[in-house]
Amino acid sequence: MTGSEIPPTEQGEIELGIPGFDDALGKLPRGFVLCVLGGPGVGKTVFGIQAACHAASQGRKVLYVTVAQDSLSLKRQAASLGRDLSKLEQSGFLKIHHIPAPVDASESQQTLVDLKYEVESLSPDILIIDGAAALARELTSSALIGMVGRGIFQVVRDRGILLIALLDEGILEQNFDLKQCAMKNSDVVLWFGWRSVGKLRVRSARVLKARGIDVKRPEWGFAISGVSGGIGTLFIPDSLDHVPRREGFLSTGLPGLDEFLGGGIPKGSLTLILGPTGAGKAELASAIAANLANRGRRVLILSFELVKSDVEALVEEFGLRPDRSSYIDIHSLEPQVIDTIDQLTGVMKRIIEFRPEVIVTLGYASLEMWLGLDVALYLMRHMQCMAKVRDLTILVTARARDPEEHAETYAHYADLILSLRREEGEGVKRVITVLKSRNPELEGRSGLLEIKRGSIRVIPR
Repeated sequence: MTGSEIPPTEQGEIELGIPGFDDALGKLPRGFVLCVLGGPGVGKTVFGIQAACHAASQGRKVLYVTVAQDSLSLKRQAASLGRDLSKLEQSGFLKIHHIPAPVDASESQQTLVDLKYEVESLSPDILIIDGAAALARELTSSALIGMVGRGIFQVVRDRGILLIALLDEGILEQNFDLKQCAMKNSDVVLWFGWRSVGKLRVRSARVLKARGIDVKRPEWGFAISGVSGGIGTLFIPDSLDHVPRREGFLSTGLPGLDEFLGGGIPKGSLTLILGPTGAGKAELASAIAANLANRGRRVLILSFELVKSDVEALVEEFGLRPDRSSYIDIHSLEPQVIDTIDQLTGVMKRIIEFRPEVIVTLGYASLEMWLGLDVALYLMRHMQCMAKVRDLTILVTARARDPEEHAETYAHYADLILSLRREEGEGVKRVITVLKSRNPELEGRSGLLEIKRGSIRVIPR
């Protein structure tokens, strides 16, 4: 029997099925113990739910023991992520068992004896204990060795069961023996917590211990959202060296602009359009978006300043044909109400579903103003990675009183930086200048940006 013919329950390694975690940890051998530590609300239960759903849907038997909440509450939490635990129970591949937290050492010992018997009887592929620390918090050091070290841990190793123990960090800090027992008997220990990037709170996973596996990444960010089904990765590679350079240009379709840029916007690039208020940034980006959509390219527009109806009016003003409106997807976001990265996961889900070729971000300076420069740089780095890894072409407009100074801040992330200025004299003139380009010969080139109702063109100077 070949490896591809082996039924899932007979294979030697198990995939968690959680974005980012599989990339960092790879598949886990049977008989492994994975402990996840963290305080309340960091995502331990969501991790357990996703691992259980993935395994059960793949035909593996899962025993989910919940101490932290009852079965109904667990199912409600799963439902908020778009996951149906009752359906998986009916399939016979998932069993949920609620155990109230023991109140003393005697009850803890009896609970662990009963649990060991149930595990031996069911012989699941995966055992998930949500709130595991509460089961053993009343035990002495010697009881921990006997009931846990030689009990549950021994059973999972002997029977080739993957144990995922979700532990409250606060309980472990109050019980040194329990913490030592968990750390000693675990093959992999993950810590879940929060870290701050400016004013933005980002969930973080860190590998505290690993034996028997090759960890690809010791720490990474993640987000949780119902629209994305739970945990979504915020993976930023250490290097983009492995990503091939995209050749060729994306034609903007605007008179004079492609020639001005030496062929158009580079494919798989991040382009930054800077300028003060009234310089024409949103108009230029909207006109490019409308022209691309008219030629059958999918364009996702994210606005941090203009409301959706205003963006719709702009792309219509600059020629979006009614029969091509489905090629543009517009979302307006309020940066002042964003405080966790979780709130941006809906955008990533839409990118996956809509599969845009071009992303246009309007009003990036508003996000920087509300959340700080650190957040703006952090998210700009994500956009750079998306452009390279997903082969997307991304345009970002940002308000800047001094475009040259602002360009220095973001120069590391952008392939092409354009400056827009207003010149007062005999009427108002708008000037477009190339501040950075993949082609150094274009840097410093300037022209007139003529914006009329429904049309934009670039005139060489």
